[in-house]
Amino acid sequence: MPADTAMKITALARRAGTSRSTVHYYLGLGLLPKPRVLGPKLHLYGPEHLTRLAQIRELRGRGVALSQIRARLATGHPTTGGATDAHGDGIEAPGSRQVILERATEQFIHRGYDAVRMADLAADLHLSKATLYQHFDGKQGLFVECIERMRHRIFPPRLREQESKLRGPGRRGYLRARAVLQNFEAYRAMVSLLHSVVSQSDRALSEKAAHELHKIATDSVPALEQAIASGVVRKLDAEAVSYMLFGALMWLGDRVQRDANFDIDAALSVYWDVMGRGIARLDDAPQAS
Repeated sequence: MPADTAMKITALARRAGTSRSTVHYYLGLGLLPKPRVLGPKLHLYGPEHLTRLAQIRELRGRGVALSQIRARLATGHPTTGGATDAHGDGIEAPGSRQVILERATEQFIHRGYDAVRMADLAADLHLSKATLYQHFDGKQGLFVECIERMRHRIFPPRLREQESKLRGPGRRGYLRARAVLQNFEAYRAMVSLLHSVVSQSDRALSEKAAHELHKIATDSVPALEQAIASGVVRKLDAEAVSYMLFGALMWLGDRVQRDANFDIDAALSVYWDVMGRGIARLDDAPQAS
C-alpha cells in the first residue's frame, strides 16, 4: 500500500459512501482485507479496500447475500462468477428471510435504529411492505432477529457442538473467549448497536435491547454456576463475575484491534491468568495454537 494512498477508517468510509460501523461489520465477516496496523490507534486502509467496498455495494444492489459475496470474493472474480443457487446466478430471492435479515442488519449498523424505516427497507429490497410484513411483524421484531443472527454467526452450531464435548468449565470458557476475539469486529458492532437502542424512548424496545445485552453479558453464568457447585470456582456472585468477564473481553478485543504487538493469543493468556488467579483454581487451559 503506497503511503500516499493510505487512509484512516474515517476517510475510507467517507470515500466509499458508507459508515465506520459498516466497515467494522464487513471486517468482522471477513469481507474486507485487514488494514495495515502501524500503531495502537493507527490502522491504514488503501485502494483495495475502496475497490472491495464498491464490489460489495454492487453485489448487494443485485440482491446477492453476504454469505454468497464472501464465496465470490474467494474466487477473485466477485462480480462475474462464484457461488450460484438453483437459478444459476448466485442471487437469493429478494423476499427471502435471509436476504431481508442481512440487509436490515447492514441498515441498522449503518444508519442506527431510528433512521431505518420498514418502507425504505422494502423499497431497497424491491419488495412490497406486505411481503416484508409476511416475514416480520414490525421493526422491533426484525431488529431482535438481526441481533440473534449476529450472535449466531459468532457462536455457530459447530462451535456449540465443540464446546459441549469439552470437559471442565475452564476449557469451555476459553473456547468462547477465543470465538469472541476472533470475531471481535462483529461482536463489537452487535454490542454497540444494542447500547444505542437501550436509551430509546420506546420503553418496550429499550427493555428488549437491555434484555439482549443482559443475555450477552451473562452468557458465562451457567458454566460459572457449575464450576462453583463443583468447587472449581470460589463461591462468588456468578452473574457479577460474568459481567466482569464480558467487560474484560471487550477491552482486550479493543486492544488487539489497536495494538499490532498484542494478538489474540496474548489477550487470551492475560484473560486466563486473571480469571484463574481471581476467581478460580483452573489449570486446564488449552495451549495457544
